[in-house]
Amino acid sequence: IDFVFVSGFLRWKMAAATQRVCVSRLMSACLDLAARASAQVREVASRASDSDKGVKDKTGMQDLQTEADRLAEGVIVGGLMKAFPALRIVAEEATEDEGNPPAIDHSVSMPEQRSLQSIIPLDTFTLPCEDTTVWVDPLDGTAEFVDGILEPVCVLIGISVQSVPVAGVVHRPFCTNNVSETVWAAKGHGVHGLRNGIPNAPSQANRPLRLAMSARRPTPQLAKALEMMQPAERVPAGGCGHKMMMLVEGHADAYIMPTAGTKRWDSCAGSAVLFEAGLQVSDSTGKPIEYNPESSDRKFVNREGVVACWPEESERVLAALRDSQV
Repeated sequence: IDFVFVSGFLRWKMAAATQRVCVSRLMSACLDLAARASAQVREVASRASDSDKGVKDKTGMQDLQTEADRLAEGVIVGGLMKAFPALRIVAEEATEDEGNPPAIDHSVSMPEQRSLQSIIPLDTFTLPCEDTTVWVDPLDGTAEFVDGILEPVCVLIGISVQSVPVAGVVHRPFCTNNVSETVWAAKGHGVHGLRNGIPNAPSQANRPLRLAMSARRPTPQLAKALEMMQPAERVPAGGCGHKMMMLVEGHADAYIMPTAGTKRWDSCAGSAVLFEAGLQVSDSTGKPIEYNPESSDRKFVNREGVVACWPEESERVLAALRDSQV
């Protein structure tokens, strides 16, 4: 099979219509590669200055990239290509920096195969390669990483089939006492890696919510929505993946990002975990976010934002966002 980069993502030139990938083996590889990528992230973080970390602004709008982003992506993409040559991969840095994409690390050894057969039997869950896409964010929370705020930093590997997230790995290189290091899920096979298990769904209707949200100043729409919802607590945090994990770890009840600011590789892995945990993820209008690698939007922007919450809270959260449009 020959590979080429087209509009920033990996395409296979030979049809993969008859090929399937074993999810147990794929998830095992993603867990291994996320841990290897995190080692690269920690090494770059140990460097003293921004220049040592290779910080640059990709767009001139504080869309930062570091050497850690590039090295981590090279490891993940290189490992996936070696282990699963028929899979399509959409990776952040190659997509956004097409003129100078990260070097694929072809020296990466074959990903270690952990035994996941007791969770995902080898023969019972396979995916058609032609319908499957791996979405890679090698370092979610780059702005926080550059500022030395390391807890929100995540390595994200999400898997979609026919535009729907079905599996994901969220790995935190700088794990602290109150968060899980590696959380992963596959559709129909549970959520794994949580320190305290999945929190219970809300039992009290219309309870005040703890809202995970961007640490930046709220947009006028979000400020109005917050006024309408009167949350019990606003929990400012960085990183889309990190904020999604706050819900499944019980540190927040909803995550609201009502406008553009995230992209598909930011939200795919976390969405797969939340779906399997019983939560709901949509855009700010309530529509599903489609993970279509053939999208006409070559930047894969979540233009209507991201909203994640328990289904019991969805109606009032989305109503507040709809009624707060200015």
